[in-house]
Amino acid sequence: GYYCKWYRGKQFLGRTIAEAEEKRDKYKYECEHGIEQIKSITVYDWTVKWLPASKAHVARRTYNQYTGLLDALNETIGDCLLSAVTPYDVNCVWSKFAGKSHSQIQKAHFLYKALFDAAIENRLCTINPFKAESAQPQKGRKGTHRELSPEEVRLIETVPHRCQAGAMFMLKAGLRRGEMLALEKSDIHDGRISISKAVFWDKNQPDLSETKNDTSVRSVPFFAPLT
Repeated sequence: GYYCKWYRGKQFLGRTIAEAEEKRDKYKYECEHGIEQIKSITVYDWTVKWLPASKAHVARRTYNQYTGLLDALNETIGDCLLSAVTPYDVNCVWSKFAGKSHSQIQKAHFLYKALFDAAIENRLCTINPFKAESAQPQKGRKGTHRELSPEEVRLIETVPHRCQAGAMFMLKAGLRRGEMLALEKSDIHDGRISISKAVFWDKNQPDLSETKNDTSVRSVPFFAPLT
């Protein structure tokens, strides 16, 4: 009662001709792209190879964040074969992020999609389950960032305080807190501020390092309110 299609001595059965052909064509694609021979690699195996190779250039703090997110992934589906991960498995991963911030969930989603995109490019699987419509993450809780009120801006600009200079650099020049703390006199020249480093915290200890990412390296005007 089944239809049968053959390829390389293997038979593929289906209740319809189309189903049998689909199974055959999928196997044919895997053979032609080298996937059939390497199906045994697990999600954990791939993360161990992929992270050092693709993210070695990022700052140590960022790299450690990626490591933590991949640890969370492996706790749920690390033992799964890379080529066998389904949208259901992805939703199990997202269930572990309940109560997390929207920012953290978005970072994880970006990282996991990149992980599987690289696997496809390396012929380790054929689809990216993190892009499936049925496997999108939930919205996380909102962060604490907000726009300063006019009264708060006035207080920063007019009330003398030991941190006023730092607050003005963040307010008027758009520096992050870590970038402001790393600022030195030598970084200000020719009417501009050069930003190429930042202070991060590792286990509550300050660590002078590179900026958050390559696009954070920049030069901004040093104008009147900062003099």
